[in-house]
Amino acid sequence: SRSPLGRLHRALLRAALLYARWWRVQPAWLAEQQRLSSLMGFPEANLAINRSTVDMWGQKELILEDLPHIQVPTLVVWGAEDLVLPLWQAYVAVAALPDARLHVLPTCGHMPHVECPKAFVDSLSSFLEQRLA
Repeated sequence: SRSPLGRLHRALLRAALLYARWWRVQPAWLAEQQRLSSLMGFPEANLAINRSTVDMWGQKELILEDLPHIQVPTLVVWGAEDLVLPLWQAYVAVAALPDARLHVLPTCGHMPHVECPKAFVDSLSSFLEQRLA
């Protein structure tokens, strides 16, 4: 439905998928999701993107073979409760990277930079401070 209630429902479903704690969703994020849902073609485009990148077995395109070629120190920040990309994928990715560190945020979902911004920034700051020291 393109009604305000339908847009709110879709935004809340997205929040439940992307956030470990959906009740922590920022009102501005929720409002933006509702606004996007009202744009002509957005729901269909979003569905097409999702269908082209993932299926019931996970991601359709993997880049693991490219990761060993990354020659810069890499920080991987992952939400432990990510429902989109499970935590085991973080471990596989970090193992394939030549110089990587994994920081798992325990009560975050798919978007730790949005859901847990302070913990995300603290992790990034620590990583950069160690690299610049």
